[in-house]
Amino acid sequence: MTIETARDVQYVLCLNNEGYPVSLEEGKIYEMLPEGRPERDLIRVIDESGEDYLYPSERFARVKQSPPAPLSRPLASDVSESDIEREARGFMEENEPLLTGGSASALGRVFVQGARIATALSEESVLASNGAASVTRALAEAIRNPATPALRIDELEKERASALKLHEHRSKVFDEFAAFLDRVNATRQQREGDTRPE
Repeated sequence: MTIETARDVQYVLCLNNEGYPVSLEEGKIYEMLPEGRPERDLIRVIDESGEDYLYPSERFARVKQSPPAPLSRPLASDVSESDIEREARGFMEENEPLLTGGSASALGRVFVQGARIATALSEESVLASNGAASVTRALAEAIRNPATPALRIDELEKERASALKLHEHRSKVFDEFAAFLDRVNATRQQREGDTRPE
């Protein structure tokens, strides 16, 4: 949907945050600035970082009034697994038996295939780290600003706790997978040594 350019509308409701899980929250109202790029269906929104960025207008709907008091993001009891995390767990389960009976060549193939998954897990971990750092900065700025409502500070503290939990989870999964690949590589090297003629 293309956002109208009515001058009295200053807020938009986020309908879809896919690709921007740290920057935007679905169902949340954001302030919209007039300096968008309507010819490219982009609007300028003050997002969770407290800075303004361009986003596709179809992700938002206009709100014809001032926003209600912000709702805090619910803290999930569990961080949901990403697709690459599920792939990593399946990959480890599938190839674990090769550590006790697989050939050096088979283990070499596991290591090469696992490197792609490790790279994707590392990227997710970095994104989660950046997200936690961004929310931490926004919280620090909000605390320093005496005009920041207490409700906003509370919201940012909850977002920071959630972002830190996600970062911890992503880092743990990456570490587990890296340890698995280390075992694969060490076993492969040992088997290559066992098959070399003396």
